[in-house]
Amino acid sequence: MKKYLSLFRIRLINNIQYRTVTFGAVASNIVWVLLELMMYVALYNSAGHVLPMTFSQIVSYIWVKRIVMNMLAVVKYLPFSSMQSTPLLIYSGNIAGTEILKGIAMQIIWMIILIVIGKVLMNHSIKHVVVQGG
Repeated sequence: MKKYLSLFRIRLINNIQYRTVTFGAVASNIVWVLLELMMYVALYNSAGHVLPMTFSQIVSYIWVKRIVMNMLAVVKYLPFSSMQSTPLLIYSGNIAGTEILKGIAMQIIWMIILIVIGKVLMNHSIKHVVVQGG
């Protein structure tokens, strides 16, 4: 029974650490947005002329910008982001050294992942194929 309790305790501690880090990331994003908003409040209060955007538009813009930036952080690790850009960047000389290796490694990792997924799906679907004929 001690083994199960110690395993449960370890899993609980790992889960709490994960949730704490996630909460910290969300809280830091919210604090950063609030700091930006305070900067714009100061700008709007001190401006003597009409500004091109209303404050409510600025608030919407800041939140949308933050969401898009977080999405781009995830999208750069998807396989489609480096299919065309990495070879073009290598040939044009815009990236060199370890960045080339990172780009090629990312493509190899995704190739392996997609091949494994394809094989698993093919093996699963072949079990359901019924062939009739002479």
